Amino acid sequence: MLCAIIQLAFITASDSNHISASNSYTIAVETATSPQDFITVEQDFDNHLDEVYYDSQLHLSGLNKDVFRLGMIGYYNLLNKQKIKRSDLLTIVDYDQASTKERLFVIDLNNHGLVHHTLVAHGQKTGGNYAKYFSNKSESHQSSLGFYTTAETYEGKYGYSLRLDGFDAGFNCKARDRAIVMHGADYVSRDFIARQGRLGRSWGCLSLERQEAPTVISKIRNGSCIYVHKNDPNFQSKSNWLNESKAVDYWAAQQMAANF
Repeated sequence: MLCAIIQLAFITASDSNHISASNSYTIAVETATSPQDFITVEQDFDNHLDEVYYDSQLHLSGLNKDVFRLGMIGYYNLLNKQKIKRSDLLTIVDYDQASTKERLFVIDLNNHGLVHHTLVAHGQKTGGNYAKYFSNKSESHQSSLGFYTTAETYEGKYGYSLRLDGFDAGFNCKARDRAIVMHGADYVSRDFIARQGRLGRSWGCLSLERQEAPTVISKIRNGSCIYVHKNDPNFQSKSNWLNESKAVDYWAAQQMAANF
C-alpha cells in the first residue's frame, strides 16, 4: 500500500540531514528514530479533514462531521477520476436533517470557509418534513442520493437554473434525463414553513429559496462537486465513490507531489 511505502521511506531517512518538517508532507519529529515518531497517512488524512471542518466552523453550522467526511472521501475519488473540474468547492445536502433546517452547505476548500448555508427542498414523494424515500426513476418525484457535478446554467420555468449530472449508478445516474436540477422556488421559504410546518417539495430537484438560488448557482456552477446525503447503508455500501483507502492514497500522492 502507498501508506506503507511512504512510512518505510520516511523511517529509513530518520536523521535531520534527510528529513525535515519543511519537505515532508506528514508531521514528523526531525530527529525521529522510530516509527512511533511518525503518524500514518490515514491519521494525517484525518487531521486534514479535521482542519477543514473546524476552520470552516462546520461544527457550529450543524453539519455532522461524519457526513462531511463522506463528502470529502467522494470528492477526492471524483477528483482522482477527473469527474469534477473544480477542486475549490464541495456542496453537501444533508437529508438526515428536517426540511425546516438549513441543510445545504457550500464549503470553500481552498480558504476553509462556509460560503453558503441555506434551505433546500426534497422530492414530493420523498417524505414530509423528513426525507425518507429516494429513487433514480423517471416520474418518481423523489430525490436521488449520491455524488453529482454541477453543469451548465439555463433559464427555465423557475428562472435561473443549474443542470446536474449524477455519478452513482442505480442511485442518481439518471439525473439529467429526469431533469433533476437546482433552481429557486416560492415553496422554499421561512414563510412557507410558518404556514405548513415544513418546506414545500419539488419533483426531485434541489430547490432553494428564490433570493438565494442565483447566488448559490453562480458560485457552484461549471464542474464543482455536490454530495446529497442520507444515512443509508445500502447507498454507502454500493457507491463507487466512498472507497476511503483510494481517497487517502490519492490525497497522499497529491501531498507528496506538492512537497517534493
